[in-house]
Amino acid sequence: MQVMQLQTEWNNHQVFDFGVWLKSIYSYIEDVALKNFAHRVPKAEIGVCFTCWPNTRAYAQEALLAVVDFAFNMLSLNKVYLRSTLFNKLYGKLAEDCGFVQEGILRSDYCGADSDELLYLIYYAMTRMDFEQMKQRKAETQATAVAKQ
Repeated sequence: MQVMQLQTEWNNHQVFDFGVWLKSIYSYIEDVALKNFAHRVPKAEIGVCFTCWPNTRAYAQEALLAVVDFAFNMLSLNKVYLRSTLFNKLYGKLAEDCGFVQEGILRSDYCGADSDELLYLIYYAMTRMDFEQMKQRKAETQATAVAKQ
């Protein structure tokens, strides 16, 4: 049932959900999804869920960057963003390491799943311009590395 729902959401461009698996041990380690589309901007939220955090951080970074690439190149989005609670500094650091910029903090904006406590949310975003600049820097770095060999 859930697979059918995910397929319907994918086909309708409502949610693009990517499961991440370690091929070497055939193990599911995380999920990265594009959701909450605002088609007029166009932008979408990236949701990230890890099973073995922080042991899978390198894979998480690779998967997040692949989804960002999909968002800008395949879906032609102008902006992607993700949210993290103030207490979850690891996700914020991951976002920043992937080129996201902290845009702001919304106070008492999220209710945790396990309690009624209202939490602060930190918003991180990447615009198309940020993405293009990141690609340019990467290309220049690779060209420099090749030239030094």
